[in-house]
Amino acid sequence: MRKILLFVLVFLLIPTSASSRTQSLQVKSEPLSIYYFEHAAYDCGRLLSLSINETQKGEVSDFYSSLFSNGGEILFIPMYHSFYKDGSDFKTPYSIKVSDFEDELSILTKLQFMPVSVDMVYYYVKCGMKIPERAVLLTFDDGYNTFEEVYHLIKKYKFRGVLSIMTGYIDASWALSKGQIKEIEKDGLIQFASHTHTLHNNFRNALEKKQYLNIEEDIQRSREFFDEEHIKSYAFTYPQGKGTDDAKLRKILSNYGFKMGFTLWKEYHIKPRSDPFAVSRIEISKRNKNYSKEQFRRFLLEYLGQ
Repeated sequence: MRKILLFVLVFLLIPTSASSRTQSLQVKSEPLSIYYFEHAAYDCGRLLSLSINETQKGEVSDFYSSLFSNGGEILFIPMYHSFYKDGSDFKTPYSIKVSDFEDELSILTKLQFMPVSVDMVYYYVKCGMKIPERAVLLTFDDGYNTFEEVYHLIKKYKFRGVLSIMTGYIDASWALSKGQIKEIEKDGLIQFASHTHTLHNNFRNALEKKQYLNIEEDIQRSREFFDEEHIKSYAFTYPQGKGTDDAKLRKILSNYGFKMGFTLWKEYHIKPRSDPFAVSRIEISKRNKNYSKEQFRRFLLEYLGQ
């Protein structure tokens, strides 16, 4: 009888469906304790070791499968910089046309990619939380004000994303303003990551010269912006993907409340229960020749192994 009571008690404490947990994660702006997942895995293991009947064991196994990844998901995290419309003079090797971006969102939708939040990516990488079989999180680096040209498309197609901003350049002529950032944050579709305060262009040099005091001061100032503006942020985006494996940098990031890091091409496919400070992304741009409608579709099919 005690064993059955324990079984009932655990299931009262743990949500009984993955969908309810996923819905709550989508509206969270910061990660829950990883102990939730650790306890769920432990409790399921304990329950399966008890002398319970086959029906109860099946319920426990089903719950575990509904909460944790089986490793078969595809998590795609594209990275963008700036955007331009026809006739615009603002074009760079890493910018793409607004109409091309919409084509890409349409292709993602047709290929049945489902949007996930930063929180869901964090739990997938850190704890192996179950995500959709085809999941996508859009990321945008540097905080260009041309993001405003595509934000309505993100809302139209109901995707989610991360804006990685250099907090020291907010309100610059080329960057998003503080007011725009606050308005974007209200909608809940976009979360924010630090992309340094003002050290972006010299970040690689600072790492090579081991100027950790300068790096720490810069990261501290970036953290202060998010705290002062009451914007939740726990991800750091490495400039040019540099510093991913630097232990001292990771320690600094952890000390200032950063729990995950976005990099470039660290791994082709992102695996569950991997390194939360080395989450891979793929740049979509002219220079990578994967931005046009046909190029993007071909690239995605290859990514899917088709």
